[in-house]
Amino acid sequence: MLTSKTKIYGLLGYPVRHSFSPLIHNSAFEAKKIDACYLCFETKPENIKEAIEGIRVLNIQGVNLTIPHKETCLSHLDEIEKTAKLIGAVNTIVSRENRLIGYNTDAEGFIKALKEDLRFDPGNKTVFLMGTGGAGKAVGISLAKYGARQIFVVEKNKKKAKALAENIQRNFPNTRVELTHTHNQEAIRNSHLLVNATPIGMNLNDNLLVNPVYFSPQLLVFDLIYNPAETKLLRAARKKGLKAVSGLGMLIQQAALSFELWTGEKAPIGLMKRSVKR
Repeated sequence: MLTSKTKIYGLLGYPVRHSFSPLIHNSAFEAKKIDACYLCFETKPENIKEAIEGIRVLNIQGVNLTIPHKETCLSHLDEIEKTAKLIGAVNTIVSRENRLIGYNTDAEGFIKALKEDLRFDPGNKTVFLMGTGGAGKAVGISLAKYGARQIFVVEKNKKKAKALAENIQRNFPNTRVELTHTHNQEAIRNSHLLVNATPIGMNLNDNLLVNPVYFSPQLLVFDLIYNPAETKLLRAARKKGLKAVSGLGMLIQQAALSFELWTGEKAPIGLMKRSVKR
């Protein structure tokens, strides 16, 4: 039951109606007997400054950020944790003594899901990465951090693609980065993992970004989209007999890390998983 003492957490994004985050976090709060509530706050891009100031004004304890706010929020925070600063994107804000501190739990959440759901270790592997937004940057940096040999980067915004490539090569010189396009058959065929970090696929009418004809038998596919549960990319990969997973595992892993930052308690990750699989 909500009371005058209930702590408020939430999600800032546009859109947010598809989000499973309230279900995940509210299940965790209930299980841990924490008097807290997690809500969605649909926030248009032009209102992000006011929304973040509202966290402070309304004494909201913390929020997650999703499309399109993970990068634009940076200039409105009091402090940015070093990993989030390296990535250049924040997906978790903690309110601490009236200071708003930005963290990135996407990066570690992605790696945890990658290892658990696909049994994949990026060390010395080649990855084809589509998208360099907030989530895409977290994926790229985490792959390099964990020893990827080569990352092919696809992004229609060449300036953003170049910025990510330079950031990876500056901080992880052992990882080779090459900017490419979705029709690079050789790059796709030589990759061990293909990651979609774009929102293309959320709409059932979206076209495939890549031609499944290019998929080799060794390829694993990770689509960061989790709603719908099966995108056209996942369906095409599975039709060819490939192991392919949605972003649901990553959503849960990053949520668990956010929960621990906010509460200081161990996240009940098993329950968080069950909450979205009922």
